Amino acid sequence: ENPLSKVADKFKEEADVVCFDEFFVSDITDAMILATLLQEMFKRQMILVATSNIEPQNLYRNGLQRARFLPAIDMILARCEVLNVDSGV
Repeated sequence: ENPLSKVADKFKEEADVVCFDEFFVSDITDAMILATLLQEMFKRQMILVATSNIEPQNLYRNGLQRARFLPAIDMILARCEVLNVDSGV
């Protein structure tokens, strides 16, 4: 069994909502771990709340093998409501 499936099971035992502050993807390892974890969380009907200074479609921009992370971005855009709270200043 995928270890991240077990992590998602543990999260689900504790809560239906998972919050990430300053959601950021810096390398291929982070990208692959987060992609799999998000997939497992969404399979369990969990809710993701995240803050970030980067719009989802720009996560891991110019990253090594970014194409492997694009399905995760599509999943975020399909499963989450993206709100821009920029003050414009």
